[in-house]
Amino acid sequence: MRVVSGALGFSGQFAATGGVSVILVELDTKAEIAGSAKVSAAKDITVRAYNEEDIIDVGISVAGTGGAFALGGAAAVLDLSNTTRALIGESATIKAGGNLAIHAEDRTDADLIAGGVGLGFGGGGIGGSIGVSLLSKDTVASIGASTVGALGNADTFPIFNGNEVNNQAAIESIRGVGVSSYAS
Repeated sequence: MRVVSGALGFSGQFAATGGVSVILVELDTKAEIAGSAKVSAAKDITVRAYNEEDIIDVGISVAGTGGAFALGGAAAVLDLSNTTRALIGESATIKAGGNLAIHAEDRTDADLIAGGVGLGFGGGGIGGSIGVSLLSKDTVASIGASTVGALGNADTFPIFNGNEVNNQAAIESIRGVGVSSYAS
């Protein structure tokens, strides 16, 4: 998502401009085997919920005057609320001849840029800017009170092991039942 807003104003005596960019995002991603479901597979069963956002939010303002005073102000605001869930509900019966993988993942890359410039060639100028980022994430992978089994008669699969290496999710390969979640 890319959002750019701006204002430009010039005057002989006084100039004032404001540039405001606001992004409001609410995402709800869910992968689920419902409660009381009966699922059987000769090979693998995977329940995976995945969210990814790449956001650039830019607010720019330029005011200029040859006279008394110029004022330029800008703001960039991001309010992001994500829910990402991979679930097996209550009282389900799950049987896999291979692997059972439950994984929820939410990755966000957000860049906020704000700049305000005031150019008062005959007097003074003031420029100001602010960037506000509000991030709320709920990323969950879970198995309710259910009966699950995986014989692991398949190749290994990658799963987040709870650690990070160089700001990236560290993974390992396993067989059987794996439950993991990751948010960045």
